[in-house]
Amino acid sequence: MKTAIALLLLSCFLAASHAFRCEEAPRYHGLGQFDAGQGILVATNRYRTLMLTGTRWSVLSYQRLRHISVGRSGLWATDSRNKLFKMVGGNFLEATGLKLKVVAAGGDDFLMGVRASDNRTVCIRSSTALHYRGVGSVSWVLKTHVMKEISCGQNRCWAVDSSNRVYVMWNINSGCGSSSWVQVSGSFKSIKVGQDGSVFGLMPNGVICERVGITSSNPRGSSWRDFRMRIAVDRLAYDLGRLWIASKSGLLLECRR
Repeated sequence: MKTAIALLLLSCFLAASHAFRCEEAPRYHGLGQFDAGQGILVATNRYRTLMLTGTRWSVLSYQRLRHISVGRSGLWATDSRNKLFKMVGGNFLEATGLKLKVVAAGGDDFLMGVRASDNRTVCIRSSTALHYRGVGSVSWVLKTHVMKEISCGQNRCWAVDSSNRVYVMWNINSGCGSSSWVQVSGSFKSIKVGQDGSVFGLMPNGVICERVGITSSNPRGSSWRDFRMRIAVDRLAYDLGRLWIASKSGLLLECRR
């Protein structure tokens, strides 16, 4: 078993300009959706919400949640009924106002989500998100376009729609004003953005790509660089130079630059 894992790790991400060194991370049975931010990895499970610290998984809550995101706006999550929650004082408290399928807490000055009723993206200021304590409703700014997934980092967000088309939105200010979503080449079932602005996409066939050429003057970047692996990749997350990869078989890898 160890030999097989070693061969898999040696096959991880051999790129001409840089490489990731991968190690097997602690497994957790039935691990669901996960997100990385603020130096931690958080995840959902059928029965509980989890956090990976070092080599140990710990239980954050026994509340059943479907989607979770951590970042500068705090720790937010949605459940199977599209109710929105924020972690406050060690408990997930419901944030009324809108029902969301997806929430993205990684932006510098904003929290974004996907509205359950029509899949349109919504936004609130980070200061509003940070100060929310589970009392009263949250007033969202409605954005254009419908998306199935959204991920934010620095002062921009990336998203994919139901047809796996890719979009980027930048220059989002503290009032959630910005230009519209701009389409970028590529077809991905999932997209992840790190706090440093790095962007990774997961293609429908399980191939991972990184967006290269992203600069302040060219926020959409120039091209995609793919990384071939010998495992069927199912989910991923990225933060602080660490790419977390989950296979369909349950293998979890922590890959560092």
